[in-house]
Amino acid sequence: MDDIVELLERTTPAVSAPNVRDLTRRARRRRTRRHAYVALPLIALVTSAVALRPTPGHRVTAGSASQILGTWRRTSPPPIDVTSQVRTVTMADGRVVVVAGSFDVDMGMHQFESALYDASTDRWTRLADAPVAPRAGGADLLSGNHRIVLVTHDDAGDVAAAVLDDRSLQWRSIPLPPHAGHVFDGWAWDGATFVLYRAGLGPYGASTGGPLVERWSAAADTWRTGAAPPIAARFLPTVAGSAHRLAIWGGYTFDLRAPGTVAMPTSPGAPVPVDAPRTGPRRAFTDGAIYDIGRDSWTYLPADSTLAEMATRSASSLVSDSTFTLVSSQIDGVPRIAARYERGGWHQLPSPSAGGGMTPQEAGTMSIANANQSGPQSAQYIDASASQWRAAPSYQLARGSHGLFATSATIDNPGRSPFSVWQLDGTTWTPATTAPFENRMEPGIGVTGDRVLVIGGQQGPNLEPEDDAWILDLATPAAQ
Repeated sequence: MDDIVELLERTTPAVSAPNVRDLTRRARRRRTRRHAYVALPLIALVTSAVALRPTPGHRVTAGSASQILGTWRRTSPPPIDVTSQVRTVTMADGRVVVVAGSFDVDMGMHQFESALYDASTDRWTRLADAPVAPRAGGADLLSGNHRIVLVTHDDAGDVAAAVLDDRSLQWRSIPLPPHAGHVFDGWAWDGATFVLYRAGLGPYGASTGGPLVERWSAAADTWRTGAAPPIAARFLPTVAGSAHRLAIWGGYTFDLRAPGTVAMPTSPGAPVPVDAPRTGPRRAFTDGAIYDIGRDSWTYLPADSTLAEMATRSASSLVSDSTFTLVSSQIDGVPRIAARYERGGWHQLPSPSAGGGMTPQEAGTMSIANANQSGPQSAQYIDASASQWRAAPSYQLARGSHGLFATSATIDNPGRSPFSVWQLDGTTWTPATTAPFENRMEPGIGVTGDRVLVIGGQQGPNLEPEDDAWILDLATPAAQ
């Protein structure tokens, strides 16, 4: 999981494992940005504009000033409190569902409020609050076939879920299967079936009942147990989900004889967490499996010794209908390694040259900032089909019906520079007209047709919470 990635990025292979309680807490926090990411460290409050300067070897092709796109306007006031955290899903008819609440353990608990926005009429419709209790761990907003499931999880791993009916726009709770408990490690949603995966071991190696998959049918409102996972019980595996598949890889065990594992590096005399009920040498799995939701079937990914370093350094992952991509953590300047499973086998991908933190796996991509620093900065990204890393003017990416967008939104202090948007046209990133507001940390971003919705977030170097929303209309020529 990316929680381990974030911690190991600040260590060397000779350092023992960190406190497992913190590991688990951060694991569930990182899943909230779907499904995971490695956060950029907060180095300092930025008090001036941060230039977007691609580093050598990171070529960003930008459009000319005469090609600047679009105009900005403020929307009518949102009918929900968007000063916490915001996630969006664009529906088939172009309207945007906005959910505000406790999506990250760093934020205080906040009821999950929701609303619907129609950019063509500038009309907000207040929806009911999602019927899930605020959680201390975080939440994920999943979309399958434009239908939405909200999954919350706390520090103990307890999961709760609710589904939004795309016709009635009413939330209903998804009661969990009583025989399977409430602790799960991964989830996915294809618009018809909601899947929960249990890895089989808790963070200290205690059994949680063995690996399993539970399937909930939205049409029948019933649960049944899915096909048995073909992999051994483990804790904190790397998990990636898509609208059709759920991929599990790696993870850890205290069983020193577990097949398909490699030893984790240890440091003699390293401190032992006083609150850990079980400590000692761990081993890392080098195998995994991919679950096809529609077919209720697994594809086993055999243990592979060439992935030993990936397993001990931990990895982020990205799954599509035909590929599964792993990208390792970065340790003391050692380049990340990347690998892809495709057509029945693993092959190595080029290492990214970007040296910053890995950011949310949004828009079917993984992106890496060029440097570990606060504020907006250029990046490299890869998607599930590309065999090369590509350059982007920013690490926060969003996808719409017309392709990929980049925004200057940050996951740390955003500084004083104006909020910026670029649209990818072939290999060229064309800038939109400068926004009439300062850059923001973690606003909600929604793309509907030729419009980009920016809502909430914390603005400027003083991180002022904002309760407004703005539309960038790319179909309207920028003022000259």
